[in-house]
Amino acid sequence: DLPGLALAQYGLAQMHVERGDYEAARAAYERVLGAVPDSFEAVSALALVHLRLGRAADARRCATRALAL
Repeated sequence: DLPGLALAQYGLAQMHVERGDYEAARAAYERVLGAVPDSFEAVSALALVHLRLGRAADARRCATRALAL
């Protein structure tokens, strides 16, 4: 479960993804992970955002991290 501010940032990140603003989504997911480093939801979503930004190595790193959680 995500605490209040992290939950708000997660929702904001999802909104950015829906709008196609992947860089803003990346920043919001990073803020979530700053508060809740072991959030499977945030790290796996961040992997997809990195893919959409063309950052395959970062996407792979996040996906590997998510699988370890």
